[in-house]
Amino acid sequence: MRKSLSYIFLSLAILAVSCSGNKGGADVSTHSNRNVSLKVNGNYVITLADENMQYCTGSHLFRAGNDDMSTYFSLSFDKYPSTEGESVGAELKWKESGMEQDRSGLKLSVTKVDGDVLWLSDTEGKVAAIIRKN
Repeated sequence: MRKSLSYIFLSLAILAVSCSGNKGGADVSTHSNRNVSLKVNGNYVITLADENMQYCTGSHLFRAGNDDMSTYFSLSFDKYPSTEGESVGAELKWKESGMEQDRSGLKLSVTKVDGDVLWLSDTEGKVAAIIRKN
């Protein structure tokens, strides 16, 4: 019995360490996610699947939300980003769980471009987004 409990605790300890993951920052460096999404303080607050998402782009704006726009986010840029390594000023607004929030004075860098998908991350590592090209 003691030996069995030891194996159970050892297995749980290994599982806990292996599942801890990256909890801090808004790192999107893995670039495996292609869904339009917003990450704030290390947590995905909005992820939109193509089948229930609407989005629009303008010369300085990206806005995306679910079909009824109860959940959305928008980024207003100094200049709409397009190339890897480019940095732009941005204002962010989002609504989730009925609460509207915003962040201003962001400096976002394009960390990857693949087809019509842009991965953005702020210089402080607190905000990241995956958006579509203009």
